[in-house]
Amino acid sequence: MLATLLFYLTVMFVCLGLINWSNRNNNKYGVYGAYLILILISVLRYDIGNDYRAYTEFIQFLANQFKLSYYVPLSDETREPLFYILTYIFRESTYPYLWVLGIHFIISLFFLYKAFEDNDSHFIGILIFFISGMLFVYWDQVRQAVAISIILYAIKYIKEGNFLKYLLFVLLAATAHYSAILLLPFYFISKIKPRRIIYIIIILVLALSNAATNYFNYLFENIITLIPYFDTKESSYSYIQILSTGYKIRVFFYSLIWSTIIFFLPDKQKVLINFLFVGAIIFIMASGALNVMRISFYFIFTMTLAFPLVLKIEKARTIMLVLLIGLFLFFARDVITDTGTRGCVPYDTVFSDNFPNYFRKRE
Repeated sequence: MLATLLFYLTVMFVCLGLINWSNRNNNKYGVYGAYLILILISVLRYDIGNDYRAYTEFIQFLANQFKLSYYVPLSDETREPLFYILTYIFRESTYPYLWVLGIHFIISLFFLYKAFEDNDSHFIGILIFFISGMLFVYWDQVRQAVAISIILYAIKYIKEGNFLKYLLFVLLAATAHYSAILLLPFYFISKIKPRRIIYIIIILVLALSNAATNYFNYLFENIITLIPYFDTKESSYSYIQILSTGYKIRVFFYSLIWSTIIFFLPDKQKVLINFLFVGAIIFIMASGALNVMRISFYFIFTMTLAFPLVLKIEKARTIMLVLLIGLFLFFARDVITDTGTRGCVPYDTVFSDNFPNYFRKRE
């Protein structure tokens, strides 16, 4: 896995170098180049992401159905409008899934670019995008990745108090992943005054409890199994207890990051503070409930927007740099040991001998 780590680090540092060059020369060419590199390695990837094979088979099935009929073939595996539209457009191509998955990532990256552009945070944003494992989430959960990026961009409309625009972008995000609708009530999160110390105490107590005992996990499991839809969809909404010490350490470390950001963020960033708090609670409580935990990603990935803001605060800079180093070490360890990389190790492309018929075995 060392070769894959070197590949990811090379891509990351080249992208950061291009962005830094742009910042120094006051132009966007390097920034555009960095995002183009990310598009290339994403569009040309093969069998990257735990759900990659399932996606390829389902997209091929849909494409074949569309060749026979203009009607949308509905089933238990029904997807969102964007997924169907792209599959229909590329139904005649030899490998329609390459187009569908590739364009999903391009849309995701476009809105991520817009979010970073609005915050002037391309450098730190892309750095966090890599070392937090967000890139792997985007490659694995391609539909939700589109929705996450759109929500990250739309957060500015919460800050501006523009409900209509926020509503439009939430609905747009829902065309890629229906779960985005859950973000609609959080427009009013801007009305809530953050209680920083209380937030931090709650996050750290839950994180420590998670590390010491599985009580909260079991409690949460019992609560969510009372939901009829959750119970009937056991195959796709399965609860997996994550008991490893390594995972618990990771959860606690991330809790330190979220708590530190919440502590140092300026008062005017109360939307980001509240988003991070909600995300941290969901992530810690739902650890193992995969489909519930994924909802937390809408919230906790706001750290790509918050991290650059905190780094500009002199008294916070040292501790944030230490946390960045910690994130980097976790990232390197994960890739080398293929732990928590969501099927993104080793990296492979459509130019390999494995394409298009060989898929690796996944546990």
